[in-house]
Amino acid sequence: DMSIIGRAGELRELGVSALKIEGRMKRPEYVAAAVTACRKALAGEPVDLETLQSVFSRSGFTDGYFEGRLGAEMFGIRQKEDVTAAAGVLGGLETLYTDPRKQVQKVEADFRFTMKAGEPARLVVTDGDGNISEAAGEIPQAAVNRPTDPERAAASLSKTGGTPYHVRSVSCEIGEGLMLPASAVNALRREALGKLDGLRGKTRAIPFDRARAGAPRGHAPAPLPALRVRAYSARQLSPELLEGAELVTLPVPELVKLCENGAPAYADKLCAGLPRILFSGGEALEKQLSLLRERGIRHAAVGNPGAVKIAGAAGFMLHGEPFFNAMNSYAAETLAGWGLCDLLLSFEATLDMAKRIQSPVPLGLTAYGRLPLMTVRNCPVKSFVGCARCKKGENFLTDRRGEILYTSCAYGCSEILNPVPLFMGDRLPELRGLDFVELRFSTESPEECGKLFETYRSGGEFHGKFTRGLLYKTVL
Repeated sequence: DMSIIGRAGELRELGVSALKIEGRMKRPEYVAAAVTACRKALAGEPVDLETLQSVFSRSGFTDGYFEGRLGAEMFGIRQKEDVTAAAGVLGGLETLYTDPRKQVQKVEADFRFTMKAGEPARLVVTDGDGNISEAAGEIPQAAVNRPTDPERAAASLSKTGGTPYHVRSVSCEIGEGLMLPASAVNALRREALGKLDGLRGKTRAIPFDRARAGAPRGHAPAPLPALRVRAYSARQLSPELLEGAELVTLPVPELVKLCENGAPAYADKLCAGLPRILFSGGEALEKQLSLLRERGIRHAAVGNPGAVKIAGAAGFMLHGEPFFNAMNSYAAETLAGWGLCDLLLSFEATLDMAKRIQSPVPLGLTAYGRLPLMTVRNCPVKSFVGCARCKKGENFLTDRRGEILYTSCAYGCSEILNPVPLFMGDRLPELRGLDFVELRFSTESPEECGKLFETYRSGGEFHGKFTRGLLYKTVL
């Protein structure tokens, strides 16, 4: 975990106005300790980092990203000793947080109580969101000894403990000489608040003016989606594959090598894959793109606003990648307005969703490949075995189940890939309605790439483990 709690004051001086604390898969004691440490640091008070380390991991904190130091020392491992250390501090940390299962009275409510002779008593409750509930109770009786007065009624109505409601105001309109038992007033309160619960729990239609939003224009999709290829190396591409693919994307450095001796074959369908993330080297990238333009390359694959700016300024046709995470018609129209000529939808888009999106530019989905699970600045393979051994075949991690997760830095950043590939070659009819699909080749040999390409031309089975990704799952 990154920890720069000790630099909170410095961050404030740099102009940082908000701090985010990550707490995924952490127990509440850890989150409470982290929040407490950050608040104390911002207040200039001493911070108990020892407790924070005890509840998580003695080797689990780093400031390497902030300091610009990347290496093996940034990787921490939670060990049995950490579990033992945590046991000694968990009890004390429980007092730092409130059990989220307990209700907190945060919803303000206004009560209006009416009690008139010969009519049922009524209670109207209004919350701050415009919800109004009403309850009718017993008919009040003539008071024999002590009539019900506004103070007694308000006292009963204000007993909202155990509910999320905090009474902001109580107004009472009570006829003279009338009495209503406290139990009847309490019953009114419970009924009215119960109805208010129901109103607050209902979903509300959000007003949406499609005309004002500018409904996206549509275009007619192709009868059958065209096949595109994204490869990590030019060695993976056969002449047959180059001839059959509509577009072939290679990393910029790989494409530059291919163009060293002049314009390559099929230059009209080769596409320069820009880095997903560019920390440095912008000038070198611009020079490489200029060289590719001279060699007849006209297409560039872009996945972030910076890449759009660089490749667009160089005069390339821009093809949007899944990393824009486009999931709807308005995202497609916006990206088209940036100058993209087509767009690969997010890896999280389902088939059904993709086919319903209206777009002014052609849309596609990734239909094969080991999808990236994680993008990391500090490559674990580089840190522990080095780039030379990675290039010789040690480009993988092994998880606790023995699955091999390959890593790649082909497109300018370190990616950890899914151990099993996405495959749809046996369901080609279900891809109809898309303009194109892309096959992502990473660890595949040239022979495997050729066979897979032919499978997506005519259909066929995959021999081995595979996944359908999120194409049939509901994400949103």
